[in-house]
Order: sequence, then C-alpha cells, then structure tokens
Amino acid sequence: MMEWTNMNKEKMREIEAKVSNLLEQFHYHEDVDSYLDIVKFAQSRGFTVGNAALPETEDGFIVIYPEGSEKAGGRWGRKVIGVNRDREAAFKRFVVAHELGHEALHYDGAGLYRHREDKTGKTPEEREREEAADYFAAALLMPLTSFRRRYEELTKGGIKRGAACIRLSRDFGAPLESVLRRVDELDELKELAV
Repeated sequence: MMEWTNMNKEKMREIEAKVSNLLEQFHYHEDVDSYLDIVKFAQSRGFTVGNAALPETEDGFIVIYPEGSEKAGGRWGRKVIGVNRDREAAFKRFVVAHELGHEALHYDGAGLYRHREDKTGKTPEEREREEAADYFAAALLMPLTSFRRRYEELTKGGIKRGAACIRLSRDFGAPLESVLRRVDELDELKELAV
C-alpha cells in the first residue's frame, strides 16, 4: 500500500527539495529526463540492490551497517536494499525508491534496518516515517517538473486522463496507483515549487 495522504505541505516541500537536490547530484535533468534508472541511482549512493526471497507480507528492506562494523565489508557490502522477488517490476522500483527514502530522511549515521511490510499495528511515528518514505519514492520516480511536463504533453495532445496515466506509468516505471495520486496532486504541488 502506498500512502502519503496525511502529509502536510511543509513536509512535502522538504521532501521535494531533497529529491530535487539528489537528482541534480545524479545528473538527472528534470527539464528533459523522464525515466530514472533507480538501481543505478541506488548504486551511486553505495547500495547493493537485489531480489530477495521474502514472505508474501514483506515488500523489501534496507540495511545500512554502521561504519567499521564487521558486517560492513561482508558479501553484500555496507548498504543493501532487497526487494521481494515476487513483486511486479514497477512496484519493485517503488520499493527501492521507498527504501532510499528511509536513508535520505531517517538515517542518522549509526546504522539502519527497516523492512516494508503490509501490516497494521504500527505506531503513529512508524506510520509517519512510512508515509514520508512513500512520498519520497513517488517524488523520486516521478520528479515533479518532469512529471508535470510529460502529463501536459500527453493531455494537450488530446489523450484522456486515464490513458495518460497508463502512459505515465510506463514512461516513469512507476505503479499506476502512484501515478494516479501524483496526477491528482499536480495542482496542489504547483504551490510547492522548490
């Protein structure tokens, strides 16, 4: 489940600015680029990314071992993102971006382990962190300027909203559910120019 419905505008603005800065460092140009190779992006941040045999209830995980930890130099390296091998490709991309959101938003340098699961019973703080990571993932896979530009190209060309969203899902490699939410937010996000 991709959720970021309770996000306040200030937090959205903060995340959009962080994503924009990270994309600029990666040499992604929002005025011309669309699709982001999320694995190369993660690798540029020092991560090993791969498929994992996980229970059906788990989508993926992130592990960052503390600097100098005996596991830090292990087989997979110090920073690892794993995704459930049974998920569809667009959702796997979203999970990688979500886990990168945990690193960018919640990592304090001391080590990190989080797993994305479809469970209820999370504390309000855990739900807030998950929503922020989901919003980060959507902003990373569908950068605001690129996404708005492509959506407007499609709709000005006469393509209806539903068909445009399907094309955007393909163009950006993002789950359709996330694309629909991002399109719904375009007017609101206009106020959040970073």
